[in-house]
Amino acid sequence: MKHITIAAGCLLSFSAMAQLGDPGFEMAGEDGATFWTQESTNYGTPLCDGATCLGDANANFSHSGAWWMWFGGTNSSGTLPEIGAIEQMATVPSGSSGTLDMYVWIAAGSAANDNLEIIVDGNTLHTITMADTVTFGADYAQLNVDISSYCDGGQHTVRVQGQQNDGSDISNIFVDDVSMTIDGNVIVGLFEGPDAEGFALYPNPANDRIELRFGNLHGEAMVTVADITGKVVSTQRIAQVEQGSLTCDSRTFPNGVYVVTVEQGGKHYAQRVVVAH
Repeated sequence: MKHITIAAGCLLSFSAMAQLGDPGFEMAGEDGATFWTQESTNYGTPLCDGATCLGDANANFSHSGAWWMWFGGTNSSGTLPEIGAIEQMATVPSGSSGTLDMYVWIAAGSAANDNLEIIVDGNTLHTITMADTVTFGADYAQLNVDISSYCDGGQHTVRVQGQQNDGSDISNIFVDDVSMTIDGNVIVGLFEGPDAEGFALYPNPANDRIELRFGNLHGEAMVTVADITGKVVSTQRIAQVEQGSLTCDSRTFPNGVYVVTVEQGGKHYAQRVVVAH
């Protein structure tokens, strides 16, 4: 518990992508399924709700909804440094300017070397330290990180990482509601808009199944799953992909990194997924 100071078979079905999947982390409550790859030295994941991290279903430190990211929260009995992170490969729309936006709250802590980093494609674009409590210490405040150089319509790895180093000075940094703003247009997240193209993929990491949900695609599509060497392990042609979903059985996939590609209408959409049994 955290401490707070304050070739596989694929089945097609249909149901009703903006670019970031699960931007408010609420899918974490759906059997743990979310678009974010998660890491934490002590807890396995920085994603929290009241019941999971505090043992109190009525406790809620999110900006909205029930789930939020909690970085830190480790006392001296835990393994330090506590490093937590979430990551996903997301499509950044083309534009002349853009920001990656999120709400941040430094709820506790004063250690100078504790921090929160916003990283894109391995490059640290912004760092928040405990000195930033004047901006983020009272309650949630929005952070806007310039990603203009990544607004090329391609896929980029977005990572949010927090680190706590001192168990006697417990830091608690909360993050929620991630979005992008491209040329002044706010892009909230996956399935927030019905006109978004592409597909969503979860859970990630995957165990026995990989779920694909398609956005505003129409007509025939080819779905291919390949391992990191390029070896194709599964292919399926879909006659009509419009707003459908696809479930792939990954039980026979060896552990590792795979690339799922959807080819439709002359366009290619690709996402990375980790299979871990």
